[in-house]
Amino acid sequence: MKQAVFILVIIVIINTGAVLSNQKKSSAYKLDMAKDSVDDQFIGCDEKTYKMIKKVLKKELNKNKDFKNIWNKYSNITDDFTRIIKVYTDSWGFHSKFNDAVSSGKIYYPKKFYYTAFHFLLTRAVQMYKVPRCIDVFRRTNVHFEIPKINDVMRFGRFASTSVKDDMHEIFGSKSCFKINTCFGANIAKLSVKPKEEEVLVPPFEIFTITNIEINIEKTLKCEVLYTLKSAGTFSCMNCELLKKLY
Repeated sequence: MKQAVFILVIIVIINTGAVLSNQKKSSAYKLDMAKDSVDDQFIGCDEKTYKMIKKVLKKELNKNKDFKNIWNKYSNITDDFTRIIKVYTDSWGFHSKFNDAVSSGKIYYPKKFYYTAFHFLLTRAVQMYKVPRCIDVFRRTNVHFEIPKINDVMRFGRFASTSVKDDMHEIFGSKSCFKINTCFGANIAKLSVKPKEEEVLVPPFEIFTITNIEINIEKTLKCEVLYTLKSAGTFSCMNCELLKKLY
């Protein structure tokens, strides 16, 4: 009996090691500080930037048909910050392109970053609707990440969609899951086009400490890997860059 248990333990260790090894080899995605992210918080310049953004918005809408079509869909909403949440939650394809640009666009900002208005409005919306206290949320993805170390710090470097629900694997995937304690995410469920998802939107600039990593917990949460993250404040490489560079 003892021998059988010992063999079983060895098999589990080997399989876990194989999972970790395969993810390290096959994944180009990292859980780090996302230093290429457009992470401006507009601290101390939000009102001045907003005045400028109204002009920038018209230009970007004319250059981006997808953005223009979705923006015009909600023309009955007069508040820009509510409207941008509708736009963001309306189309997966468009907001995916936007987030890809946010995660790598610092070097191009703002001249060749084509979502300047969208980024500002969504950043301010997240700040306005920030949760009143830290809460636990869940994020699912269908991609693998290089396995980090416990106590490493990271940012998502993009607007990360999370939910208070942990059972949405059929919609968002089960390869990599995150149990997140966020203090700067915005509860946008009541403003979202999809309120049943109970979304909390985490900004690119929130820092997290990786406190735990669990492998193969598919029976309980249907996740290949579960990362537990605890909010550690905010950090931005940029601040008020639009005012500094555009005019």
